[in-house]
Amino acid sequence: MTHGSGHANLNPGAHRPLPASFVGGAARSVALLLSISVIFYAACIDNYRQITPDPGQFAWPGAIVADPAGDFVYVVSTNFDSRYTGGTLIPIQVRPGSGGAPVPVSKAAVEIGPFGGDAAVSLLGDGTTRIWVPIRDGDQLDLVDSVRDASNLPELECLAQESREKAEPGADGDAYAFHRCRGDHVIDLKDYDFVDEEGTTFWANDAYGISVGNQMRTFDGDVVNPVYVSGIVGSAVAVFTVAADGALQWRATLPITEGAHSIMEYVVDEFTRVLWITNRSVNLIDIIKLRFDRFGNVREIPMPSVSADLLGSSGDYFREMVRSGDGRLLYAAFRSPSSLTIFEILDGGGLRYRGLIPLDGTPSGVAIFNDNGKEVVYVTESSLDFVYVIDPASMAVVSKVFVGAAPSGIAIADGRAFVANFEDSTVSWFGVDSLRPDYHKVGIVEPRD
Repeated sequence: MTHGSGHANLNPGAHRPLPASFVGGAARSVALLLSISVIFYAACIDNYRQITPDPGQFAWPGAIVADPAGDFVYVVSTNFDSRYTGGTLIPIQVRPGSGGAPVPVSKAAVEIGPFGGDAAVSLLGDGTTRIWVPIRDGDQLDLVDSVRDASNLPELECLAQESREKAEPGADGDAYAFHRCRGDHVIDLKDYDFVDEEGTTFWANDAYGISVGNQMRTFDGDVVNPVYVSGIVGSAVAVFTVAADGALQWRATLPITEGAHSIMEYVVDEFTRVLWITNRSVNLIDIIKLRFDRFGNVREIPMPSVSADLLGSSGDYFREMVRSGDGRLLYAAFRSPSSLTIFEILDGGGLRYRGLIPLDGTPSGVAIFNDNGKEVVYVTESSLDFVYVIDPASMAVVSKVFVGAAPSGIAIADGRAFVANFEDSTVSWFGVDSLRPDYHKVGIVEPRD
């Protein structure tokens, strides 16, 4: 696929189908480097990647995402130390029974590729929840479908089509025994590239960012959702559409600034979308306007990027972002200086820098919660092992919630926050509704066999 530098022509063959259906702080950084060295040495001796991951344990968890129903969250274990053949995706029941402690559903876990990036969820036409996980080690996108059983518990599945047809219930009566994603549930992003005028090939290399956009209707009446995948190293974002039956179609691959982290869609109208892409290596949020036609073809319309006021130069900048509940502001974790940056969202999807709320350490994940009419922003702090509680109205930190080592991803569901503690391979939880008895009381999700 050779494409010219003119962005309007970056997606010839747009209907080409897919296969059928870190931590911061000097001391911590040194310690982590030493641990990585030991892990690498041990891996060379014992060939750890021959071990199947344990579906009952978290292993270097990074991302957490909530089910649209709000009753489960899904945890991405990254297998950062390469101990296992891959990572895992494990569901957690948010509030079992009459509000008891969260419970992992280990029998529903699946093995995904190693070193998962961010995660996103969407609903397919039949109500199935699909979890989308970019895989950094392999430049792939894993698709995991979650179907509820008779007890309303999730059953995760990412088998190849022929394996699904032959599948038999697992030992515990679940629909599919623990298995690794394969076949049409693994998308090789290297197959969806573009070549610039100088002959350099780009794709979503070191895949990390993922976003599923709002619906649009094609010329034949089908309803599809755009899907965007960005790479940290690859200087590219791949654009797909997913149909109601889960079938994917590649639409375009577009150039972006190297160092991309997270990605979010803003809807201008049904066929005009704007992407915000934070950057961890440069003080920059890329802004890309996309115009879809009714056949799914994509044309890029240039828009100016935006930066935060640079008060430091650490070489480490943006991480996760979230939109305010009223849709008027964008909150983004920033590391140079450590802060929560705030941008005003302009008509048409542009951004205007508004200011920052000073923090410490290495902010990572961001989530919001409407606490009985008052918006609260939660930001994980990876080097100091707590979660900031921020009042954006007063531009102030109001509290800190201490969790496990190197908290990374955060998701909020049914009045509870879930935090992936990367370094100690645990998941913390605490209440975020100030009228409930579990408010800011921290627990650990206990692994189950």
